[in-house]
Amino acid sequence: MANIQIRKYRDEDSETVKELFTSGMNEHLPSSFVHVLKQPLTQMFLMVTFCALITSSQSFLLPVLAVTLLLAGVRQMIVYMFNGYIDASLKNDLKDIGGTYLRKNNSCFWVAESDGQVVGTVACLPAENMPEFLELKRMSVRRSHRGKGIAKALCRTVADFTRERGFPAVILYTSMVATDAQKLYEHMGYKKMRQFPIPEFFAKIINFTLIEAMANIQIRKYQDEDAEVVKELFTLGMSEHVPSSFTHVLKQPLTQMFLMVTFCALITSSKSFLLPVLAVTLVLAAVRQMTDAQKLYEHMGYTKMREFVVPEFTAKIVNFTLPAESGINSDAAGRIRPSPLFLLIRLGADMQALGPSDCVWAYAASLPQKPVQTLTVQCKPLS
Repeated sequence: MANIQIRKYRDEDSETVKELFTSGMNEHLPSSFVHVLKQPLTQMFLMVTFCALITSSQSFLLPVLAVTLLLAGVRQMIVYMFNGYIDASLKNDLKDIGGTYLRKNNSCFWVAESDGQVVGTVACLPAENMPEFLELKRMSVRRSHRGKGIAKALCRTVADFTRERGFPAVILYTSMVATDAQKLYEHMGYKKMRQFPIPEFFAKIINFTLIEAMANIQIRKYQDEDAEVVKELFTLGMSEHVPSSFTHVLKQPLTQMFLMVTFCALITSSKSFLLPVLAVTLVLAAVRQMTDAQKLYEHMGYTKMREFVVPEFTAKIVNFTLPAESGINSDAAGRIRPSPLFLLIRLGADMQALGPSDCVWAYAASLPQKPVQTLTVQCKPLS
């Protein structure tokens, strides 16, 4: 991301933006073809055709050629469907990007530039069917520049724009075959709202659908009705550390010595190799370390001050420690674009200026007709 600059669209970017959009859409052709082949209707039709021809013609070559031609025809239909959408987009909003996105209220179009070359695009405007929300559109990153955080930065740009303009949420539409895009949007806080077929005859036949997703963020103080959800979140969050804590125990010399003694004792007493192997294998099931939270705090500017043992007998035996962190460095925090979790930590740090009283903040992602999902953070004076 060192050489990446996100800026507003300029007229000279027009051809590059259109080329990026076209190449990005064409990348979905292979996965769309595979999706069609997985449909029961397609498989049944190909099987019936093959069996009917091999029975009537008494030849193996004819049905093979027929199925091959059918597959080629299906692929051409998919290409035709994609080309129709590409042509319609190039004739509509991408024909006059400035007029569609830059000269209208609450709309914008950005490009990501690397070494003077446009390598990514994103846009937003009020949603056609839900004008109270902004819609994220035209997200595309050149294949050679993927995996560098450009798409995430473009998503954050739209989120910042939405927040500045006072809109409560961002929605987007993506195809069912765009799995990488779906993972990105889910990582950025978008929740799937519904999945519906494209209103075209061929698309309905092959069960080709679009996914509608929404990101809706509201940060507020804790309320009494949040009590049960907060307790549930705390319990679930603590339970997530059980596997990684178990892995930590397995790495301790005392644990390894105990396992070795157990293995040797069982193999000696049982005269069987299977019993001790099964016993030790069951113990070695955990594989993950508890580092996600520590990496987040380091990224937010926290510095480890000390590490101390939890004051319980079992914790002392397994060398279970807590790393105490210092406060956020304001310069480091200021350089980070606020995602919901980062924003929570920033809110907690900012509460230090309000006095000695404890404060609990709740982050609620409220989606229409969906249960409220809550994440909490608490800040209080050190005892």
